[in-house]
Amino acid sequence: MQNTKQSVQTIGDQVFFTEQQAASILCQSVRTLQKWRTIDQGPAIHKFGRSVRYSRADLLLWVESCRTAPTSTTQPPRSSGRVSDRQESSVRER
Repeated sequence: MQNTKQSVQTIGDQVFFTEQQAASILCQSVRTLQKWRTIDQGPAIHKFGRSVRYSRADLLLWVESCRTAPTSTTQPPRSSGRVSDRQESSVRER
């Protein structure tokens, strides 16, 4: 088995990850990150020549932007629009 662990690159105080490292961090495939880049989705990238890198700060920012509230608390329960038997009988009694 080949050791695929790569060292993290730093420039100043910024930490940069390769596509493979960023994909692993985000639990996505490299191909998914590549697709996101072509449709202007996903985290911001840095290009150094032909090399694509993801900064730690950009990954964290993007992860936070994906945060949503649980759907059970964001919308009130939906009515089916159908009148129940109980509602129908109370209308008849009036």
